[in-house]
Amino acid sequence: RSIGAELQDLLELARFAETIGAGLDVGQSISFAWAMATSRATGRTKSHCEETTRLLDRGVSFAGSVQRWGDQLGGEARLIAHLVIAIDDGGGTGSTAFGMVAKRLRDKAELSTEVATLTTQAKATAWALVLLGPLSATVLCVLIPRAGEFLVGSRVGIATLGTASVLNLAGFRWVSRLVEGVLR
Repeated sequence: RSIGAELQDLLELARFAETIGAGLDVGQSISFAWAMATSRATGRTKSHCEETTRLLDRGVSFAGSVQRWGDQLGGEARLIAHLVIAIDDGGGTGSTAFGMVAKRLRDKAELSTEVATLTTQAKATAWALVLLGPLSATVLCVLIPRAGEFLVGSRVGIATLGTASVLNLAGFRWVSRLVEGVLR
């Protein structure tokens, strides 16, 4: 999945948690707050919430259907599901906890955005490494034709071009692997 899709999921889950917390703040039961959050959900969160509603209609317990919702969405949705189940079991209000979960999700989304921005800069650097050498050599050959004759007409020139190409590709691969490591 793309970073944009993951970011969207985090923000949807944050809104979902905030809606549950707001319902609990005004005295709603956890199951009613869940139903209200479900009616306002969007994206993947909504489609999985609809499955939870179908499970409830088939007689699956509230805790069981919420647990399945968390397992299907995975990640941070499990945290919300466990919190809902704990409140359902214990009868507490938990609105502050949902606010904290929503804040955590928004912070994670913000961090993901920052990482995406920084990795884009690193990718641009990798491409600059690859393109700058050949571009510079081409400009040099146009401005000073004897330099071009040397680069393609002598063993030393060809060795220089080969070495520069290998080093450019190695630099590109190195920066690309750094970026991939950050995105994991």
